[in-house]
Amino acid sequence: MHNLRLATDRVEDILIPPGGIFSFWHVIGSPSARRGYQQGRNIINGRLQADYGGGLCQLAGLLYHLGLQAGLTIVERHPHSLDIYEDHERYSPLGADATVVYGYKDLRLQNPYPHSLWFRFQLAENQLQGKLWAEQEIPLWIVRFKTTKTTTTSTTVITYRQQRELLEHLGKVTYKKE
Repeated sequence: MHNLRLATDRVEDILIPPGGIFSFWHVIGSPSARRGYQQGRNIINGRLQADYGGGLCQLAGLLYHLGLQAGLTIVERHPHSLDIYEDHERYSPLGADATVVYGYKDLRLQNPYPHSLWFRFQLAENQLQGKLWAEQEIPLWIVRFKTTKTTTTSTTVITYRQQRELLEHLGKVTYKKE
């Protein structure tokens, strides 16, 4: 929660101008001890390990999901390589994740609208909520994460989003199971 608080403070109210690209790492910066981040859970080389900035993927996943619902252009997004949760433990649907690794994997979202956008957050003891704000009303996209194949070693998820008659297939990801 400490790392999420530091990161949401940096992201909140940053304007994304028309055509502008929001870069997670450009806004957050290096998640180091010197910058106040604590060690937390990270997936490194396919294994859970402690590292500075652990837990920031929860924020990246929330931003990705908000971006999908708002119709933003997903310029860069990386799924996790490993599914570490059981279905009843998930804080978001499988497929709504975005892993970020400083200097290597970023989350970048582009504003396709003719007006600025920004994020706002509420952080409670065990809960992070986010909203995307806009200067004018924007359409809500319906996002679906459809599990298409599950085995003892992996799960495959296809992501779609729809707004009225427009249906976008956004990709397919296969997650290894821990």
